[in-house]
Amino acid sequence: MTFSSTALLEVVRTSLLPPQAVSKTREHMLAALDWIHTAQQVTSDGGISKGYDVLRARWGPSYPETTGYTIPTLVNVASLLHEARWHD
Repeated sequence: MTFSSTALLEVVRTSLLPPQAVSKTREHMLAALDWIHTAQQVTSDGGISKGYDVLRARWGPSYPETTGYTIPTLVNVASLLHEARWHD
């Protein structure tokens, strides 16, 4: 079995370093919503980017399925978190 350097670094990091504080679920959900919002803001057509390319440091174009799947998620999370701004 071989490990990638990324996997090996993660094993070392989680084994040797002290545990990091974990944010609350609400904070994680709001951070995810902010990421989705950014993915929508970077496109020229109002859709949601299909993803971020870390190696090239750029967002991909909007993708209809990404936008279509995300809208119900935003509406559901807005109701769950009582965050009306995500209904828009």
